[in-house]
Amino acid sequence: MIQNLTLPSPLGGPPPEEVTLPRAPLARVLAQVRYPSILYIGEKSRLAPFQADVRAQYPIFREDSGQNFKVEMSPGGPAIETERSTLWRFGSVDGVWLITLTPEAVTLETRAYESRAEFVQRLAHVLACVETHFAPGIAERISMRYVTRVTDEGYDRIDDMVEPGLLGLAIPEFRRHVTHAISEAAIEIEEGALFLRWGVLPPNGTFDPFVLEPIGKPSWVIDIDVSITGFTDFKAGALADHFYALAKRAYAIFRHMVTDAFLALYGGRS
Repeated sequence: MIQNLTLPSPLGGPPPEEVTLPRAPLARVLAQVRYPSILYIGEKSRLAPFQADVRAQYPIFREDSGQNFKVEMSPGGPAIETERSTLWRFGSVDGVWLITLTPEAVTLETRAYESRAEFVQRLAHVLACVETHFAPGIAERISMRYVTRVTDEGYDRIDDMVEPGLLGLAIPEFRRHVTHAISEAAIEIEEGALFLRWGVLPPNGTFDPFVLEPIGKPSWVIDIDVSITGFTDFKAGALADHFYALAKRAYAIFRHMVTDAFLALYGGRS
């Protein structure tokens, strides 16, 4: 699945050493595996064994019927298709971890991300349960998404917090007059594809309400979505390795975008 490409850093090569940010402004981290449709996942009666295996960490169960979003990369950027689907949710008691299972995909998300090692370990367990109880056989696409939202002091100091080339219209003399300025780019990376969004959102503004809930203050957002597309065996261990590689690539992109001042404000030591 990983391409044999030689790309400049941070699009290829090893990431910088991970710096822990105790106050990291991550709004949400998500990982998803899409697979060919498994119709019986839509039947509640088939869920009990899976629920039993994840219930210790994700005991809160609910059923949703809504839109399932499918993202396909194209030369012009991501094409988002919506599908009506039954969504099975398995959440932690504190509400910060959530599994979403559908006939076409499984997603793990959190609002309490601490490290890539912990996240991938949790994800590997979820994927192993899916493999055991539903045997997808094939994965079609895997993706990880890191959404960072900077507010308050970080927003006021954003010209010191991110690399100057990313500021665009958010330079100090214009910033108070800018209400919305989001840039985006679709980029080739060593592992597959990157879709990147960054910029200013106004109070109560968002570009994806399912991932980035509106808040009542202006914010600076970095949305890093890394993915690998193509058929591969649905083996939890191998998929976890791919996710770890994607997490490292996302981190390399993030570190390329922010400065030491960003790391220091949120508790890191560079």
